Amino acid sequence: MTGNESRVLDFGFSAFDEGLLACSCEGGEVNVFRIPAGGLTADLADPAVSLTGHDKKTPLLAWHTVASNVIVSGSMDKTLRGWDADK
Repeated sequence: MTGNESRVLDFGFSAFDEGLLACSCEGGEVNVFRIPAGGLTADLADPAVSLTGHDKKTPLLAWHTVASNVIVSGSMDKTLRGWDADK
């Protein structure tokens, strides 16, 4: 995948949609990629959703286990953020 602007520090697949992959990055962004049903045939250059709000690198990421499309990320800026991956 070439769609992340900085190095990936953590990643995870959605428990509700196996085609959604979220990546937390050194630049503080969280990117969500949609993997096609047939699998990858080329690099994913653009995330389906890019979530910004952290000021420092984001080494922790987790999908919610009960609510679909909800991600929590933890940053070195001492914040946790909850995200709606649909937006």
